[in-house]
Amino acid sequence: MQKQGKILRDCANGNGLISSQGEKWEFNLETHWKSDNPPQTGGGVNFVVDDNNQLVSVEAIDSRAELEQKLRNFGGKLKTDGLPVAQNLGQGLLTHVGIPKLVLFTLLLITWYGFNGLKLGDVGMNFFDVLAIVNKSPETIQNGTGGSSGLYGVLAWISLLAIFLPVVWKSRIAHLGSVLPLVIHLIAFIGYRFSIRSHFNNINNEFLRGMVDGVLENISFGFGFYVSLLLCLACAAFAAWDYLTKPV
Repeated sequence: MQKQGKILRDCANGNGLISSQGEKWEFNLETHWKSDNPPQTGGGVNFVVDDNNQLVSVEAIDSRAELEQKLRNFGGKLKTDGLPVAQNLGQGLLTHVGIPKLVLFTLLLITWYGFNGLKLGDVGMNFFDVLAIVNKSPETIQNGTGGSSGLYGVLAWISLLAIFLPVVWKSRIAHLGSVLPLVIHLIAFIGYRFSIRSHFNNINNEFLRGMVDGVLENISFGFGFYVSLLLCLACAAFAAWDYLTKPV
């Protein structure tokens, strides 16, 4: 009978010792050990016992072969268990969200990270840069701190993920989650001006106030703002359509 076990003691000072399922067997190099490499304490082994449970032979488990076998087992499990789950998830996304909103989600993500939402002279700021200003202070324009973290960053991610709300919440109201990107978009681009103005009002030095006032005058909406706004409006339109036409 073949079994698998673990080496508890090597043969450096006499007989070695292996263990499997609470049982132990002593072995030696001359009689039992069949591998080229010497036994190592803690190593895995395959061994054979006879009908009287006496040890016949022991050999080390090839760690590379063992890893390959584990990978094959994992691949088989992924194919039998994971593939149906992925297929069901994909079907759920297509059924409850739809391809148009999946495309809009991807484009919004690209736009918020990659396109200019605001322009400060020759410097462009994307949507999350604007969130950094709303989150903290105008100094983020200079140090380049992003706004994907913090309260408004979290709200922005929630608004994007709300597009997938119908997958987990089987209610007609869940379709209205696609309106949230438009809401956070408008909040961010309105809130940045209040944030800068608030910081401006705290400056006592007239010279600095004049400089900051000049900065405020140079801030304008960039190309990304209009692209993002159109995408958010499209999301809101799909949300209204799905709310009115799709069943609960």
